[in-house]
Amino acid sequence: MRIDAVIIAVILILLLWWMHQRTRNAIRKKRRAMYDDCLPLFTDIDITQDDVNYPVLRARYNSLEIVIEPLVDHIAVRKIPVLWLMVTLKSPVPYKSTLDYLVRPHNTEFYSPSTNLQHRLDVPQDWPQHATLRTNDVENTPPIDIVGCCVSRVFEDPKYKELLITPKGIRIVYLVDEALRSHYMVLRQLMFENDHLDNMLVKRLIDILIQLHGDLSSNTEQLANNKVEND
Repeated sequence: MRIDAVIIAVILILLLWWMHQRTRNAIRKKRRAMYDDCLPLFTDIDITQDDVNYPVLRARYNSLEIVIEPLVDHIAVRKIPVLWLMVTLKSPVPYKSTLDYLVRPHNTEFYSPSTNLQHRLDVPQDWPQHATLRTNDVENTPPIDIVGCCVSRVFEDPKYKELLITPKGIRIVYLVDEALRSHYMVLRQLMFENDHLDNMLVKRLIDILIQLHGDLSSNTEQLANNKVEND
């Protein structure tokens, strides 16, 4: 092989490697910037990013611990991949069981614990009905009427996917965007056009969790006070 051909081949390989790295760096930078607009909401901010994946934000919102984790879902067959946003309030809930409400289930929700919860409950009539409501402990489930005040108000919006209540905190899952069909169908590239998080959206999701947490805690306190009065 002639030396000039070898040199050209090496140059082409280096060029392709450089273009690949440049593209990955651009994707990493764009995805890391998804929180830029909502950072003023938080203190004690910690953002971690694994290579080109979407970064996870851990921070405090009015002294409360919040975790925001974007999640790309491309498991379902014959469906355009979507970008979910999992927002978690990490604060103890005064109930021993886990309660999960999952709308439009496809049995591909790998991020949800729903299928691992043994007991299936009837979905109340005033909640969206194409859904599952499950728990691991029927006797210690958070009050359905209190949870329903949140569900019936919030889940009218089809972008809301899941509400998870555990003894350690509350999580809500929200649809941020669907992948660009042209890029995915032709090039199999996962590109999201609207993955930059809006300040008001993030605030709304967190405030939903805080209100529900407060309602559940207040109910426990009221029951305790009633018990003391009756004794």
